[in-house]
Amino acid sequence: MVLLCVLCLAVSAVLPSSPAKSKKAGDSKRVYLIHADELTYDRWRNNGAQVLRGHVQFEHDGARLYCDSANYFEPSNSFEAWGDVKMVQGDTLSLTGDYGYYDGNEKTLEAINRRMNLERLEQVVSKIRAGRNIHQHLDLIAGLPYEDYESFGRSFNRVYAMRPDQLQLGFLKVLNGTPIFDQAEESGIVYSKQPPYEVLYTKWLPYRDVVRLKKIEEMVELYYNSNQFVNTLTQLVKAFDSPFAMFEALAEYYENHQLFTNSPSRVYRYEVLLNFATEKNGKKEFYTDLMTYDLYLRENMKSRPDFCRSIFDEVYKKFKHDFYKEEEASRHYLADLGVYDARQLAGMTHLERFEYPVWDGERLNPEEKDPGYLLFDYSKRDPLTKEARTVRVP
Repeated sequence: MVLLCVLCLAVSAVLPSSPAKSKKAGDSKRVYLIHADELTYDRWRNNGAQVLRGHVQFEHDGARLYCDSANYFEPSNSFEAWGDVKMVQGDTLSLTGDYGYYDGNEKTLEAINRRMNLERLEQVVSKIRAGRNIHQHLDLIAGLPYEDYESFGRSFNRVYAMRPDQLQLGFLKVLNGTPIFDQAEESGIVYSKQPPYEVLYTKWLPYRDVVRLKKIEEMVELYYNSNQFVNTLTQLVKAFDSPFAMFEALAEYYENHQLFTNSPSRVYRYEVLLNFATEKNGKKEFYTDLMTYDLYLRENMKSRPDFCRSIFDEVYKKFKHDFYKEEEASRHYLADLGVYDARQLAGMTHLERFEYPVWDGERLNPEEKDPGYLLFDYSKRDPLTKEARTVRVP
């Protein structure tokens, strides 16, 4: 689970992939939607919540919860409630209010003595990110009490939605003198007896799932934490039910193609991701443009990788020649490189032709091409991401 989890009336939340499930007999861990007069759902709005209105009722672990309206985050087993909120559990408990946040996974936080307002954390992370001058690292810990593979996936999705610069997947270390060490036997936590005393399995998380998470951890390191595939991942995740599902599928792809035994080069990782994306979702030309864009944002490649589209036809050569000659004379785009001639400017920058407007995430659509040229200026990089400045060239 996240070592970032919350308790407002309880803990966690994130991107759902489908409307509410029916209740299963004997499953008291799930929060179930019993009734709502109206339910609307848009995967890309309201943080992926199912929006409920009118006589809303939930049930969880013997408790009934009532409200006028709610945002239901089914995959994270939680919801926000507004207007005449009431929780009733038998004859012993009745709580009322105007607002409530409820999560069915609170036992994990109780077990590790954590109390956290995740909504507040999300706000703080968002404000820091808006400043674009501080790297943010958020951690997830696997192997905590009451945390299984499914709930870890829900936690991953919520932290991923915060868009940290680094999302570190770690595994519980059972250190002498900590509360977890004292609870290990009772909680069924089995760990290595040699440093770093890392969890091997628990009664909630079997060894096979720890191994699966180890492979997902490697995918997150290679493709997310490297910050080399930012734009590609932003689009590719839309082809999956959730970010966790995407990295899970990528780890499976690596396993099936025996890629975990290799130490692939950076360019080869682009090729692997392109093959994976194409196999899962088609649209090879679209993903090729995205990966070419991600690649040249980071580096002015001296030799063009094989996966990139060939652009060195006569049309491109003439456009490039004319552009740099005009730039040498006018300095319209590269004013700070005024001492360099056309040949030098061409070597210090890169001019790429795209079929899709990959530089404009808001209007980018795999079904709509808008061919154009983009200039990569490596003399001006983003201080946080180190990405080159880009300019659309008419």
